[in-house]
Formats: sequence, structure tokens, C-alpha cells
Amino acid sequence: MTNQPSILNQLSQGRPDLKREDCIERESKCKLVIDVNHPRVIMDGNKLAGDDYPVCDCLIFIEHSGLEVVVAECKDKIRDAGHAINQLSNGWLEVEKMISKCDPCPKKLECYAIILTNHWNRKVDKTRARRAKIRMRGKRSITLGKCGEKLSKLIPDV
Repeated sequence: MTNQPSILNQLSQGRPDLKREDCIERESKCKLVIDVNHPRVIMDGNKLAGDDYPVCDCLIFIEHSGLEVVVAECKDKIRDAGHAINQLSNGWLEVEKMISKCDPCPKKLECYAIILTNHWNRKVDKTRARRAKIRMRGKRSITLGKCGEKLSKLIPDV
């Protein structure tokens, strides 16, 4: 039996150009604080798709009793909730492509979607995002937070 590289190693070796140390939106400096001590890989979603289609800012893969995946969009001000929701959906599609190339595929996979912002342009956008569901191995709600919040506060199980 051969030793397989871990899922995280496979993900980071598959696209080393996407690897980053933090989850921050470069223009506004809106940041998700990654305060978990489990092995993880953070990837730049914006570099992943280029200008082809909008992808969320960060794809976060965490090894913790299986694989935990967080797709996160960070913006100082959300002008259009539909656009942010679309970015999360596209991010998840990219995650599925990456995971499908891993050997073996993870047996246990938990998925989360997060939008961080300091300001919603309209109250209706915040309500829309709160009610929205993303298709990520079933329909998942979006967790909303403020720029600078800790991942462990938004998703305590991670």
C-alpha cells in the first residue's frame, strides 16, 4: 500500500499559485480572521477564475475530523447581495472541481458559506443574503458577519 499525500497537500500542490496566508479582500482590507489551529489551506478565489466569472475571495480547506470547506466573500460594503451570493456559488463549484481530483476523495465533508461586510447598501440585500441558500452538497444557509470577525465565532464547529 502506498502512502497518499493528505487532501490538503494535494489541494495546495494542484494549484500552488492560489495559496495565501489569510482571507482578506485586497481593496477594502475586509478580513476573516482564521483562528483555528487545525491544518488548513487558504486559496485565492479571485485568482482562480480570473476575469472569466466572479468567484468568492477565499476558499478555506481545514482538516478536522474530515474536511471542512469554507467559501467566503469579504467586502467593506455589499452593494448587491445577488452578486455576492453568486460569487459564493461559483466558489463552491470550483471547490467541487478541486476535491474531485483528490485521491482518495474525502469521506467526510462539511461545507460553509460566509459573507463578511461592514455595510449593506440596502436592508433588503441583507435580508436576501440571510434567507439565501447555496447548493453545497444539499442546500446551505449563508452565515453573515462583520469584517474582522473570527472564523471560530461564525462557525463554532470548525
